[in-house]
Amino acid sequence: MKQKEYQPTSGVSTLLVRRISRVQATQRAGRAGRTAPGKCFRLYGAREMKRMDERTSPEIMRVSLESVVLHLKVMSYDDVLDFDFLDAPDSPGLVAAAVALFLLGALDADGKLTSQGRLLSTLPTEPAYGKVLLAACKGGAVAEVVTVVAILAGTDSLFRQAARGNAGDKHPHARFVCDGLGDHIAFLRAYAEWSAQPGQQQQAWCRQHCIDGRCLRTARQTRDLLLRSLQPAFADALRDGDERRIRFDSERLSRVRQSLCYGMYTHAACSTRRGGYMTMGEPKQLGVCPDAPWCAFALPRLWCLRLC
Repeated sequence: MKQKEYQPTSGVSTLLVRRISRVQATQRAGRAGRTAPGKCFRLYGAREMKRMDERTSPEIMRVSLESVVLHLKVMSYDDVLDFDFLDAPDSPGLVAAAVALFLLGALDADGKLTSQGRLLSTLPTEPAYGKVLLAACKGGAVAEVVTVVAILAGTDSLFRQAARGNAGDKHPHARFVCDGLGDHIAFLRAYAEWSAQPGQQQQAWCRQHCIDGRCLRTARQTRDLLLRSLQPAFADALRDGDERRIRFDSERLSRVRQSLCYGMYTHAACSTRRGGYMTMGEPKQLGVCPDAPWCAFALPRLWCLRLC
């Protein structure tokens, strides 16, 4: 199976192929007789099953712990390393999360919760995305930034590959990045164009442009939730209804990119002479997905913000 795992040293999430556990194998066999008597045929031998782990590792050991540490600090648990977790994550992951929260301004040098950290804890998203939203509320472009964050929070892949055999559509999403501003702005353009379609035509539009319609529908719900969460603290910035209007003038898009960098600078990567990119902090070599929309233009970038 494919399993998403987070590396606290580099801050990168990777999708890896892992063996299922024996508990999962038993659970899947149970599906054969759920509604009627049935049989389960395993496509592997007993020796292979013995090599499987007994249980699947808990999710808390495979994800970023920034939100966990932040909410523990809100509940006045200052020493998160001694917290009695049901499934205790590794100490390096907790330490890396605390360092990331310090860099985001959620914790002070003594590990105490700051006013900004308390505000970030009220937002239903990751702290880094929350910092992006706060920057947008203070600097403008709320509608655009909330939309981008809503898409990023829900999926890593809004764009789908074109159907095989359709050589003319190797990059069917290139129209969304014709200005060369990257995937974040491409997500924004795709959402704006999709939302402008009549309701009964939105699904057909998604199929035509190889876009995940379910992702966009989820993003619309997340977007509304984020706007409601921001309302108490930033009522003045959201009072004029500006949060509902998405615009694409150069000044507006510049504010969007500034807000993204303000909260996601730990996701920055610099290009290397050998090609690809190197992450900041703990160095890790990254490559560009060949199906990325902006690859159609062969536009080299000195810096980029990774999506995962």
